[in-house]
Amino acid sequence: MMQQSLRMGIEVLAKLPYRHQHGIAEPWSAARAAEQYGTPNYKAPATRAQAKALNAAGYRVSVKKKRGKGSRLKRVSIKWICENLTQGQAGKLIKLLSGNNTHSSRWESKPAARPFLGATPEDKKEMLHDLARRTIEQLKK
Repeated sequence: MMQQSLRMGIEVLAKLPYRHQHGIAEPWSAARAAEQYGTPNYKAPATRAQAKALNAAGYRVSVKKKRGKGSRLKRVSIKWICENLTQGQAGKLIKLLSGNNTHSSRWESKPAARPFLGATPEDKKEMLHDLARRTIEQLKK
């Protein structure tokens, strides 16, 4: 019984390196993400990453003109966004400005293949040339 559970544990652990090696997509759900990373505090100040995303999406604030009537739209700093918006507000604005209004409770995360075992074709060619050169040198002796 102990060996069987140990073998199953090893199989589970072996899946992660295999996924990384070959770049296999991993299914995610909203519940799994909440379990893994927790839920954000929507009332906390906006993060710098959110502020940068807002600026990239073209977020502007209406500011009164110094002279005359009316107002104009002004780009705001990352510091201003962090001080004046909450994480919930910033997230909603990013979603609206980026045009990504679809809400998906399931998605796939497809990482790039990161082979850390084995040699690349260039490495194989270089090793073969090196082996041939050393063999020829040994034959000459």
